[in-house]
Amino acid sequence: MADRYKSGESELRAGDLDAAQRDFQAVVTAAPQDPGAHANLGVIHMRRHEWTAALEQLRKAAALAPGVAGVRLNIGLVEFHTGNYPAALESFESVLHDDAGSLQARYLLGLCQFFLQRYPEARKTLAPLQDSQSDNLQYLYVFGIAAGRSGDAAGEKAALARLLTIGKDTPEMHLWAGKAYFARGDDAQAAGELRLALRGDPKLAFAHYYLGRIARNQQQIEEARAEFLADQAISPDTAFDAEQLGDLSAAAGDARTAERYYTEALRLQPQLITASYGLAKTLRAEGRFTDALNEVDRAIQIDGQSQSLHYLRAQLLQKLGRVEQARREFAIGNELRQKVQDDLERKIGGSAGVDSAMLTPAM
Repeated sequence: MADRYKSGESELRAGDLDAAQRDFQAVVTAAPQDPGAHANLGVIHMRRHEWTAALEQLRKAAALAPGVAGVRLNIGLVEFHTGNYPAALESFESVLHDDAGSLQARYLLGLCQFFLQRYPEARKTLAPLQDSQSDNLQYLYVFGIAAGRSGDAAGEKAALARLLTIGKDTPEMHLWAGKAYFARGDDAQAAGELRLALRGDPKLAFAHYYLGRIARNQQQIEEARAEFLADQAISPDTAFDAEQLGDLSAAAGDARTAERYYTEALRLQPQLITASYGLAKTLRAEGRFTDALNEVDRAIQIDGQSQSLHYLRAQLLQKLGRVEQARREFAIGNELRQKVQDDLERKIGGSAGVDSAMLTPAM
């Protein structure tokens, strides 16, 4: 089996995923407790974007070799790519605990904190990377917004100034600048930068998406729809355009089209809670209360701290005549309201804010 293992490693390095999978699968069949073979099968599935299969293999490897930080790092990457940021955060924290010098784990941990709106933590986590990431447009955007949301105006100004300096007049720089202005609520400035980005590269992914978000903020519904469709044509594997199109269809009362778009968004990113919430509300509007409840229950498994999800669940339980359960669910929602500020409704409404669109780590 040692020869099969070495062959698998060589094939994986060469990018021959099918041959590598055959060799590592042979090793696992002969030696089911081999953590390295499971870990390499996980990497193969990651490269194919087969996230469920990747997670299964990586978790087996982690159980067999809990001290190997690289396996936990890959588990975090899979969770990140599927949008499960709380789980990814736990993985990256564990890697940093064992290896405080892991720059990749630190960067990814900061991104997770950023997406979870834990801005002071994100700023603190990312601050030590300012020298090594001084030419990284994505880093400068994330750190600048996290600094601004944490009350560090000087840090925000410095990061965004650096972004504009190193980006020069490239389409990518205008895209990041547009996204930064959008996150700050400056729609006019954001739109100007995004149009400059598209002038330089008409096929640049996410520029139309953010123009759609701006149009939606301004209640320009048909313009928003056209922008989301344009971005979807450029990047069909992105869940965010489908989610936004679902929101617009739901608002127009077209439940069937909304359901189709939300389902597509969740196929692409099963952890996209806002799409789950929109789908459940659409199913409720159609009187499909049991289907809606099942979707809410799935979403709560991902994020149990959303008061909006618990309130929606309580309403559905009422519709189904489960009054006592509904009462308990309302109580959970009220308790969460006292503990956390839930912005799910704000996100559904399409207002400006920070989201994970356009932020993806390399594997």
